[in-house]
Amino acid sequence: ISKTPTPGALDTIIVPDQNLKLDVIKRFEFIHSRASMSVAVRDPRDGHVHVFVKGSFEKVKEHLDSTTVPGDYIYAANRMARQGGYVLAVGHRDLGDISVDEMEHWTRDDMENGSELVGFIVFKNMLKEDTPEAIRKLKNGSTRTIMITGDTALTGVFIGKQAGLMSEEATVYLGDVNKAGSITWVDVDREEEVDASEIEQVISGSVDYDVELAMTGKAFNLLIEQDQIRRYILFTRVFARMLPTDKLAAIQYFMERGITAMCGDGGNDTAALRAAHVGIALSDAEASIVSPFSSSDHSINSCVELLIQGRSALATSLAGYLYLILYGQTMTFLKIWSFYFSLSASNNIWIWIDAFINTLMSICVS
Repeated sequence: ISKTPTPGALDTIIVPDQNLKLDVIKRFEFIHSRASMSVAVRDPRDGHVHVFVKGSFEKVKEHLDSTTVPGDYIYAANRMARQGGYVLAVGHRDLGDISVDEMEHWTRDDMENGSELVGFIVFKNMLKEDTPEAIRKLKNGSTRTIMITGDTALTGVFIGKQAGLMSEEATVYLGDVNKAGSITWVDVDREEEVDASEIEQVISGSVDYDVELAMTGKAFNLLIEQDQIRRYILFTRVFARMLPTDKLAAIQYFMERGITAMCGDGGNDTAALRAAHVGIALSDAEASIVSPFSSSDHSINSCVELLIQGRSALATSLAGYLYLILYGQTMTFLKIWSFYFSLSASNNIWIWIDAFINTLMSICVS
């Protein structure tokens, strides 16, 4: 990027191999509500302005020219998401030779609508080696572990099974909002719709097989509107396509049911990290500023360590409190006994009390 942009351009990008300078004349940054970003670039060779848009494949599809979108667009994206891929769609639009002044008051939709599909960019979500073991330790410590992510639900389910949030053999029912505005539940593996009565059995605990629920941000918000989310919150393992406000709301609903910790590493996690009973930032970025705790190794093992330290501190505090009560009661009884029989304890008795009774009392309360 050139230190001295071309007049009228936001930035000037230098392509050394082709001795070419591209002027960025308009840019719309990433926002969570649209899950996309776009940029307009002028090619000096012909003066044409090219618009490039990238983001989640569902959102970008809304702005693409339908004639350029293949029939298996969603199927192909979901297939890669099922394999743990983070799928982004890329669109392109040639605006021709247009001046900056003409585009000055353009809205984001004016610039992005009618783009042609370029293709998908797929990132592989790789687990850290210590993540499954850390999740296992948390679950063994009677801690319910869930995932709240901005990624697609299928990617979240794949990563959740790899990480040990749920078993590999677990049946997962995914809830999403259909075109009619109601929630439809689908078996992720069989890709078949699940009857609502089956979901009722799941949340009532009357099923005899390993099943987990997952839901999208749209389904989550619809359940909030219907005042039904509290019935589902403790039975849902993966919350996907969640906005920062959705993450905050989910944490608040969990906080109604018990002590809740939240770990995250991005700017979209900051509100939830700040609201949770315990917030753990796994990065040195903005998340670490608002979070009460931050980790230098950026590992889920930090959650295990914090849980151990927290429970140890609580146990120590309670043991100290019990010790003071028992010691006070013991000394009170000894004084009453001494006054009643007009006796006075010798030095040897006090040594025996300090050496044995206090030691035994410490062992008992710990």
